[in-house]
Amino acid sequence: MMHHVGSTCYAVGDIDMSATSTVSGTVYSDANQNGLFDSGEIGIPNSLVTASDTIHTFTDPTGQYLLHLPPGTHTVRRDYYNTDPAWWAATNPVDDSIVVDVADTTAYAGINFGVYVDGGVHDVGIQAFGDNPAPGFESTTTYIVSNTGNGAENVTLTINHDPNLEFVSSNPAPTSINIAEHQLTYNATAPPGYSAVYAIYQTPTTLTLGTAVTDSFDVVLNGETDADLSNNYGTMQTTVVGSFDPNDKQAKEVKQAIKEGQMQQLQQKKSGR
Repeated sequence: MMHHVGSTCYAVGDIDMSATSTVSGTVYSDANQNGLFDSGEIGIPNSLVTASDTIHTFTDPTGQYLLHLPPGTHTVRRDYYNTDPAWWAATNPVDDSIVVDVADTTAYAGINFGVYVDGGVHDVGIQAFGDNPAPGFESTTTYIVSNTGNGAENVTLTINHDPNLEFVSSNPAPTSINIAEHQLTYNATAPPGYSAVYAIYQTPTTLTLGTAVTDSFDVVLNGETDADLSNNYGTMQTTVVGSFDPNDKQAKEVKQAIKEGQMQQLQQKKSGR
């Protein structure tokens, strides 16, 4: 099973969190298209919910979201960037927006968004983003699998990472590794919405500033016909930043060791040792 992308709320600009209210609800698959979140209907994970164009959050694995909003009138929207596939349709509200008048420190629950997903359509996709590698250090690349159907899908994800980098580990772990081909394969279940593989690579100290680093990747839907093959593959290119500096590496290692030592001391203190 792939791990879901975490639900994170963030705001553009400064907000006094002590004076905020909460707005919460569920983005759900409205299977009977009646505009109600009925028993047995499932939430849609990692769906973007936005308030007043500047405050954003993603739904959790059960489709629930939570926004912290300052007092005032806010328009809460789903699918702010209009990225829904053609076989998704909003049922309630039909325009994917709800106006909420927020008072100080009041909780507003049940602000739900219904979406009908055509059960006869299957589609998965892949995209990636990651750190610029630095010589002598590890970098992380996140590969995101999208599933815009209304049920879990069996998929095979293949990653061909840049031969200049050494694969260290990933979460989840690959099903198989071909070291000679620099290839990672994952056979997994992709839930509706989005799921991710987090891969860590080591950059050798010999790579020079400005070296291009390229990954290619593809995802295949097993057992069903994919409605859109154009989003099943891609490439990502980053550039090596900096040159190897052993002093810099040692400084970071010392800072990490200090941090780990402080955590150990704190744990010992809590346990009474």
